Amino acid sequence: MRITVLPSLADLPLFNPDLEPSPSSAVQSFRATVGAANGLIVASPEYAHGISGVMKNALDWLVSFEGTVGKPVALVNTSPR
Repeated sequence: MRITVLPSLADLPLFNPDLEPSPSSAVQSFRATVGAANGLIVASPEYAHGISGVMKNALDWLVSFEGTVGKPVALVNTSPR
């Protein structure tokens, strides 16, 4: 198994559905990496009883991306409680 960590989530612009027809190069690269993967592990520390804004933004960019359809996903959310 090979795991690729995506450190570039902060490079993604704020999600805007109006930009879907021609997303930025950062979004295109992110989607290409996700699309090439056999599965996803979404790992995020707890932030205000949920996930961070950066993680939410990244997930928003994947909502309409066909490369995520049918892909297995594991969620890891850590909390000191």
